[in-house]
Amino acid sequence: MNSGIESVDSLLTQGGITSMFNLLALFLFALGLGGLLQESGILKTFLDTFFSRVNSMQTLVPTSMVASYIGTAILGTASASIALVGTMLKPLYKKQRLKPQNLSRLMEDTATQGAVAIPWNGNAIFAAAALGVAPLTFMPFLFLAFFTPVFTLLYGWTGFTMLKMDEGEEEDLKKK
Repeated sequence: MNSGIESVDSLLTQGGITSMFNLLALFLFALGLGGLLQESGILKTFLDTFFSRVNSMQTLVPTSMVASYIGTAILGTASASIALVGTMLKPLYKKQRLKPQNLSRLMEDTATQGAVAIPWNGNAIFAAAALGVAPLTFMPFLFLAFFTPVFTLLYGWTGFTMLKMDEGEEEDLKKK
């Protein structure tokens, strides 16, 4: 392909979707592993160890963060961790009378932003490929991924911005 513009020619001749097969295979493997771990009960048994000690919002938030990071590291993608770990955490947030938005924010603060800091995670591999460097090379520049969890912990310990359900919302959730 020769368009006469060097940068366009470079984009059009670098392999397209076929150059992404390795990344696609990693994502499919991670999703398959996640499904296997969930359906076999291994992930639930593993996470129940953490959840057995949760008795307040102050213990729920750090426990959720640890579970999210472990899920992201084991499953290889943030989306698999959010789907599996987030689903398992939902009843604990309901038990503590916390709105689902709190869990959503926590999963974004940890799984989504932290995934790029795990070198074998699909997010880090994609970022490394896009930047043309090894995943550990851009690690010092992940300010948001490192500072956000600090604020998430502070919010969990103090209750600041942790939205509670009122009685009407609790009854609506019980019906679902």
